[in-house]
Amino acid sequence: MSKNMKALLILILVLGVTTGVVFLQVYGIGNRNEPKLGRPVPSDAAARAYVQEHQLLASVTRTESVVASGPTYMIVTGTDSAGAEKFVWLTGRDKKIENLGTILAKDGVPREQIVAKLAADNVPESEIQYLFVAPYDYNSGKIVWFAQDKSVRHRVFWFDFKTGGLIRDDVLDPTAWSLTKD
Repeated sequence: MSKNMKALLILILVLGVTTGVVFLQVYGIGNRNEPKLGRPVPSDAAARAYVQEHQLLASVTRTESVVASGPTYMIVTGTDSAGAEKFVWLTGRDKKIENLGTILAKDGVPREQIVAKLAADNVPESEIQYLFVAPYDYNSGKIVWFAQDKSVRHRVFWFDFKTGGLIRDDVLDPTAWSLTKD
């Protein structure tokens, strides 16, 4: 075998291995349908203990780990010591939890108003996959209603929590346009 042929085979082997490593780092192995979290979130028990220990909530009614097309966190919903409904967002591992913020439900527009806005944009309530209150990002301090529809395109919306105004309307899978009748 000539030197050129050996060099070509080595180059092909190196490119193949490099491509394989990059593919595995980007897409992982198994559980491809599960979202890859950008930041860790605490366990349900740790989140409940944290909000009560730090007197953020007097009682917890719900916890949910979410990925809102960007930030990842645990939403803890409950009531504060005055009995008002409140949302708390946490990130981090059980031993090192970070509070991303809190807000009272009464400080924003009600869920029904956002459902009505989505319906006016041809997304009836039966087609809403996700609808929850969330930080818009890690840094701005802006709180939003995050919504995602069930369509093949996975259309997502961000509404200002306090005013209900539309901040952003996007599509998670732009390649799916050809699969719809639009």
